[in-house]
Amino acid sequence: IVSPKAIGETGLFGFAGEIVEALRPYTEADPNAVLIQTYVCMGSLFYRRAYYLAGVGTRHYTNEYVVVVGQSGKARKGTSLNDVRRVLKEVDPTWIMASGGQVLSSGEGFVSMVRDAIDDEDSGVSDKRRLVEVSEFRLVFKVMSRPGNTLSQMVCMAWDGVDLTIATKKPMRATAPHISIIGHVTEAALKDALSANRSCIYDGFANRFLWAY
Repeated sequence: IVSPKAIGETGLFGFAGEIVEALRPYTEADPNAVLIQTYVCMGSLFYRRAYYLAGVGTRHYTNEYVVVVGQSGKARKGTSLNDVRRVLKEVDPTWIMASGGQVLSSGEGFVSMVRDAIDDEDSGVSDKRRLVEVSEFRLVFKVMSRPGNTLSQMVCMAWDGVDLTIATKKPMRATAPHISIIGHVTEAALKDALSANRSCIYDGFANRFLWAY
């Protein structure tokens, strides 16, 4: 297998490129991983103030999904994200409070991260930005394979930027969600997960992600 070429120096333009160059002397992280995750983090920070208009009425916002694929240890996948977060929290301290710490375990939990007010006791979530970090992305495939799990559907809808609704005994709604996802996985684990969960390729889940090797 021939590994893809790394992003060249011409890809290090703008503010994202400046972050990569500033961090380069002080980190062991792969500069390509730093660059790609910088874009996702910046898109999360921007919320819905920026978008690309597709057709007449479809807006593609800046919430993106990426999975960094690399060798364990060598790629320094987690280190690269921590470095980026440390820089961007200086840009917007409120954003860092809305990023990290979530687990992709169910559709209900996914919607709950950005839920609207439910009643007098639950005022919901005011900041609809969420950056979800999944350090072991292979586990997400196991979760989605459980009968009745709606995580895959909710993840796809959130990428599309539409309102999210859970109709259970305790209904929840999330209007204007802005959820971004950064996952980390080794090459071998990803191949095994996709082989065992072919439906993730055909139902649009895998297509929502940029797989960065």
